Amino acid sequence: MVTLQDVVSYLGEAQPDASLPVATPPSPPKTSVVESTLLAIVSEKTGYPSDMLELDMGLEGDLGIDSIKRVEILSALQERMPELSAIEAEDLGKLHTLHDVIAFISDDGESAHLPAATPSNGTPALPETDESASCAIRRSTPTCIPLDEAAREAIAIRPNATIWVTDDGSEFSAAIVTRFEELEYAAQLVPIDELPSATPDRLDGLVIVAPEAPIGGAYLKQAFALAQIAAPILRQADDDQCSVFATISRLDGGFGLIGLEAGRSPLSGGLAGLSKTASHEWPEVACKALDVASDFKSVAKAASAAVDELLLSAPLEVGLSRTSRVTLSLEEQALESVVGTPRLAASDVVVVTGGARGVTAEVAVAMAKRYRCGLALLGRTELAGAEDAYLNGLESEAAIKKAVLDHADQKLTPKDLERICRGVLAHREIEATLKRIEVAGGRGMYLVADIRKPDAVSTAIGQASKTLGTVTALVHGAGVLADRRIEDKTAEQFDLVYDTKVAGMNTLLSVLNDSPLKAIVLFSSSTARFGRTGQSDYAMANEVLNKTALAEATQRSDCRVLSMNWGPWDGGMVTPALKKIFEDEGVGVIGLEAGAELLLDELDAPEQGAVEIVILADPPGGASPPMAVSSSRSLESVVELSLETEAFPFLTSHVIDNKPVLPVAMYVEWFAHAALHGNPGMRFRGITDLRVLKGVVLDGNGPMAIRVCAGEAVSAEGGVTVPLEFRSVDAKGRDTLNAQANAILVSRLEKGEAALGPIDRNGSLPEASALYNGCPLFHGPAFQGIREIEGCSERGIAALVSPAPRPVEWIHEPLRKSWIADPLVLDAAFQLMIVWSDATRGACSLPVAFRAYTQYQSTFPKGPVRIVANVIESGPHKAVADIEFYNASNDQLLAAIDGYECVIDASLNEAFKRNRCEPSPTGR
Repeated sequence: MVTLQDVVSYLGEAQPDASLPVATPPSPPKTSVVESTLLAIVSEKTGYPSDMLELDMGLEGDLGIDSIKRVEILSALQERMPELSAIEAEDLGKLHTLHDVIAFISDDGESAHLPAATPSNGTPALPETDESASCAIRRSTPTCIPLDEAAREAIAIRPNATIWVTDDGSEFSAAIVTRFEELEYAAQLVPIDELPSATPDRLDGLVIVAPEAPIGGAYLKQAFALAQIAAPILRQADDDQCSVFATISRLDGGFGLIGLEAGRSPLSGGLAGLSKTASHEWPEVACKALDVASDFKSVAKAASAAVDELLLSAPLEVGLSRTSRVTLSLEEQALESVVGTPRLAASDVVVVTGGARGVTAEVAVAMAKRYRCGLALLGRTELAGAEDAYLNGLESEAAIKKAVLDHADQKLTPKDLERICRGVLAHREIEATLKRIEVAGGRGMYLVADIRKPDAVSTAIGQASKTLGTVTALVHGAGVLADRRIEDKTAEQFDLVYDTKVAGMNTLLSVLNDSPLKAIVLFSSSTARFGRTGQSDYAMANEVLNKTALAEATQRSDCRVLSMNWGPWDGGMVTPALKKIFEDEGVGVIGLEAGAELLLDELDAPEQGAVEIVILADPPGGASPPMAVSSSRSLESVVELSLETEAFPFLTSHVIDNKPVLPVAMYVEWFAHAALHGNPGMRFRGITDLRVLKGVVLDGNGPMAIRVCAGEAVSAEGGVTVPLEFRSVDAKGRDTLNAQANAILVSRLEKGEAALGPIDRNGSLPEASALYNGCPLFHGPAFQGIREIEGCSERGIAALVSPAPRPVEWIHEPLRKSWIADPLVLDAAFQLMIVWSDATRGACSLPVAFRAYTQYQSTFPKGPVRIVANVIESGPHKAVADIEFYNASNDQLLAAIDGYECVIDASLNEAFKRNRCEPSPTGR
């Protein structure tokens, strides 16, 4: 196994070149300096946080650093510490462990058993701790801010577009149709409670309009069902145009945050959750959530304002009234120090839903400790009586399952065994929670009840009142997840997720309507604020909780009402695997004890304060959590693919060492697609700061899940910048950050000016066809784009290349009908740098980064393209070049790459010759 320690030791032992004049060598760097520098470089090149790296980690086994990435790391290390001896590429395979030899680098010659290296930020290394316990928690409130109209562009919707508008039963929906017709769109009213018997071949827009009058519990389910039917048609828009999906609630022109208007149904607030989720799942569609006030002078003016806004680009959430246009922003606010009398006392009784387990259990224990109150815990887990004696002392799932099997009097299926084991563990957790409440000074009881059923809730609360006393507070923490995309979610899944939150809340509030409530706490979610792929039902349900809390707060002046939009907790539904995903996305998890204490501090705050509150934790490493307008600044997955050769046959033409490797050119294409998804109407200008951290290699163990993630667009000169990540998850569930970049989007593209001259010839030039034989180029038929080499010298290389065919000829189900950035032309440029490095250095190369890719036209020509690559820096292991792309027919500049960086490695020469896919385990 090759480790980081091997690299350090090898560098310490390496001898200078004997052919060079002998000079007095500088003192070798201190071991700690080499260590910290190396750790910083590995962190930079791989994306791993430096504080999780250890010198004894295996480069390939633990960190997934292949030989190419190893060369890149060593090259960077030698650039920063030139006093270290050079290392040859062919020696890399000899590196195994360096821990014993670090003393040769250090001044004092101490043994290699050194303390951990100082992190690159200069602070001493700390003992390993529970990350969630140290994550700072940030509190913020959604607020309305004036809408910045600058740089907003009209979205590109098809002329005479077909648009459905749901009938709200009033003149408003009809007026929306009229306004669309005035703009020469083909709009029509459709009923929301009656799904269409047939769908049109083309649908360019769907606008779901909530009635002003109160709506029933079925309304949001009907809205979801209609969106589900329309989704496949909405997503078929042409590449240069987009379709529209919008929801319109009727709260107060500020999503209930200005002052919920009397008689308006909080349920309509759930529509925004549907739009926010669709914005993540439907990159081709311009999604928007509107909230329209009732103060417009006429229905026609309100409808015109709504339609005009729907046809403009971001932001996602917009509130409209006669006098204002607002969007939502998160304002971070620390909670004031708690002063005064606690809100609850020992005589109070709190009903807590969500069972006596996980997050709500921690909240119940904290309440018992602070208030000494009574706690009635409602859950669905049936208590089966005393535990069988043979389970005494057994704690692990494996031990419990084995004992159950040994004592079973009938054959058990795996499902039966899992159910029994879960029941045992759940029963133990409930008993443990009740014991903790008792020890903390509270009075607890557990009651079985399905909170969606009024009779069950009424019975349970009656029992609680008889045993503990009058109920005076409610904490509604129950919730379930059934993640599926909008098109894939079943009605049963939607009902389970939505009803647990909304029907459960309504039942509880109804049963407790006459109770003297001092506090109502609804557990909402940050998914309601930001949306999340696969969680449309959860986002909608929690938005209903948010707006219901606002309504309850206006009606209960003596009751503290809170809707807590929690980020993920370190427990409950957040499993270790899901926790890892959140951390990889830059989202921290809230510690159980810290979250519970924060909630009680919020309850005890002396002023009524905000009702809708967002709580997020810093991710590990101390970066700020996502705080944004309308969407999280954490990067959300917007393109998701299952990468395999059957669906992406072009991969069989890009094989290194007998394994298909995703070309860097496809990173650019899918990065561009991801950036455009949330910014309809914008144009792709290019990519900056792209760095490949780890290549995407199919290992024959099945499809690899790909996620292209995009963050919030940030205003920049002439357009916006969108942060991007490219991630992969292999068959074993390992999530890897493969590449990072930023996309530049603009309202219109500007012409560029050529900067590079022709490249000189240096001897005879190879025929293009002779290049594709495994050395120097490994590329199969799909990527054989070089037509003619026009020049090659130490200064660079130039050639004529072919454009890519249509996406459908490379991909069975492409994201678009045409390419954004021609992947064959881009890849041909990288191929030319392989030809150059082979001709001038005797070793092949692969791309690892570039400073900027700039595109001056929205599409590449169908004819040949001339590429000129000017090498501006080169060494034994890397080269840097500027590259320009021209239309060969008129010499017009199409695009340019500044600061293209490739790693040069002689070991690639042999790997490139092995350019045929190995048979898959299934034989396909």
